[in-house]
Amino acid sequence: MSFQLKKSVIKDFRNTISGNNFFVLNRYRNHEGKNKWNIICSAMDWIEVAVEGMPAIDLKHSNANVLSLNFMQLVCAMDLVKEAIDQLFRVFSVTYPYTNDSSVFNNEVSDDSYFKHVRAVFGTHPVNLKGVSKGDNGKYYASWSSANIRDDFSVVMYSNSLEKKSYIFSVKIENLFRYITLRYDLLNQLNDFVEKEHEEHIKSLKVKVIPKNVKMQEQVEILLKENEKRYGGSDAYSYELSIIKRLLQISYDKLPIKKEATEYLKKLSLVLDEIQNNLQEMELKDLSTYAIVHPENNTEFQYEYSKVFDYIHNDDNDFIAYSKAEISIKMLMDANELPNYALNLSKDELLLVINTLSFNRNESIQLFER
Repeated sequence: MSFQLKKSVIKDFRNTISGNNFFVLNRYRNHEGKNKWNIICSAMDWIEVAVEGMPAIDLKHSNANVLSLNFMQLVCAMDLVKEAIDQLFRVFSVTYPYTNDSSVFNNEVSDDSYFKHVRAVFGTHPVNLKGVSKGDNGKYYASWSSANIRDDFSVVMYSNSLEKKSYIFSVKIENLFRYITLRYDLLNQLNDFVEKEHEEHIKSLKVKVIPKNVKMQEQVEILLKENEKRYGGSDAYSYELSIIKRLLQISYDKLPIKKEATEYLKKLSLVLDEIQNNLQEMELKDLSTYAIVHPENNTEFQYEYSKVFDYIHNDDNDFIAYSKAEISIKMLMDANELPNYALNLSKDELLLVINTLSFNRNESIQLFER
């Protein structure tokens, strides 16, 4: 058999965990009162470290002491995989299938218990050991490990008892890799579990009808909650919905472009309807109404607009962002891109004015081109 683990297994598992519109992230970052997403990430990282690193471990080193350490590193790398797999099974509450299995080492104890003994004997705590047999309660101390005395690697097990003789404990690398491959391949089972869980998540939410309210402000609130329930609070359409919420909360009666702003805000209902339909059908895709909530600005002044948006979407106490935006707003005013009252507007008012003017400008260009 090949003495390495297939990289494709952890790669496919990581793709599943990070895919499905971050379904696992949103479900497990706050699950049963714990951030289990962090556990999943840690497990995947260390599995990948072990899988990548094991083929590089030199098991033919000419120095016996270095070789002993290298073999310990191999066993510890395998243990990283085993412990990470255990964590993942606990996170997903899936039954681990090898609890009582002893098919690899054919010992009276389970393979998992035997492997823990191998790990201890070959380096993790070789000067403080117990017997591997169920009835052996003695204390043992291992010598350094040596290659090819018996099997692939072996140690002399010294006892602290006057009545017990020393004996040789040995392992075959082939058996170690058979043991860890069986456990590593359980990622495929977890892969299937996550995919099935995601499918059930989609089915359960598609049948739950999202209520539609006549008032746009209430529809936004409903969709924000549904977006979080279905995709998480910071994913899917959360950004577009947060912008629409800001725009609808503005008191714009005193704005000189009140009429134009009113018409623009009405157009946002088209965006809300499309988002609602996509959320209802659990279809995360690009919005055909994207240009309404994100109207394209005059590309000639792209840099200036970028500084203004940095200010609009940053914290109120970000003085640097405000200073840069103030210069850019003045430049846009001088170029007749923004009205002369732009510096007196709040962030949300400024966003509404920019979006209204840009949207109307884009519509005028489209009509002209037709």
